[in-house]
Amino acid sequence: MKSLQRRAVVLAAVVISAIWLAGWACHLLIDSRGLSRDSIMLSGLRADRADALAAEEAAAPVAPDFSQTAPAPAPAPEPMQATPAQASADPSPQTPAPVPAGPTVRRMWMRVTAYCSCAKCCGRWARLGRTASGAPIASNGGQFVAADTHVLSFGTRVRVPGYASGQWVPVLDRGGRIRGNALDLFMPSHAQAKRWGVKWLWVEVQEPGPSDR
Repeated sequence: MKSLQRRAVVLAAVVISAIWLAGWACHLLIDSRGLSRDSIMLSGLRADRADALAAEEAAAPVAPDFSQTAPAPAPAPEPMQATPAQASADPSPQTPAPVPAGPTVRRMWMRVTAYCSCAKCCGRWARLGRTASGAPIASNGGQFVAADTHVLSFGTRVRVPGYASGQWVPVLDRGGRIRGNALDLFMPSHAQAKRWGVKWLWVEVQEPGPSDR
């Protein structure tokens, strides 16, 4: 009887010890799993923080480095000196000579008559064979006019419709009866002068240039 009781006590102690060891093993297993889970979460947090820091560093502007000095500017090129040959080939610009102005042409409303070299037209001056300007009556092929030199000076050129084939003719003569806007055309004969008569015409007038004075 006593041996059975002793065996039962030993068996109960063994069972209790086994149950306690099993509980202690379960507790250790749960603790180890919690530590593993905490370590995994901590590792994840550390990785996320490292990624955030890397992103912030990449987005931050890079500060300029002022420690390096700027390169020195290149020296300006020296002006080229002209050689004697170039100096002689490229003379300094000179003021251009003034261009002479062209003759001025205007129109005048004039009383136009005609005359010849006969005594009826020229009186005592007929035998001279020269005009009041000193030019012979054969000047310009005998085609010229007399005018009031206070209005049209000697050398002025006029173009009278119907006279000298419309060519320009000079003022070479004057007369006592020719005053103001009046012209007297020189004709080869008295008959031609009478045939012309008296006409009022628009006459083109070209003042003489400096070389014609």
